[in-house]
Amino acid sequence: PPAEVLFAGPSAGGILFYANEIIAAGSILELRFQIPSTQNRIECLARVVRCEKIEVEGIYEVGSCFLDLSAKDRAKLERFIENEAK
Repeated sequence: PPAEVLFAGPSAGGILFYANEIIAAGSILELRFQIPSTQNRIECLARVVRCEKIEVEGIYEVGSCFLDLSAKDRAKLERFIENEAK
């Protein structure tokens, strides 16, 4: 089932987000998210590479890598990351 998560940040290779449940490393996720401050929506598969409990009760930091991000969506993410670095 879809889960609402707190977006932490993307890179061209993956995304970091916060979840309220443990997600096992190796899990394959179907991601749908909007790049902050844009109308650009991304849909792709990602593999969880780590899930760590943080100091906030019941919150987990999840790192994942994209598996099938299209060249077009990768370019959108790269533009966003470039603009955020300015």
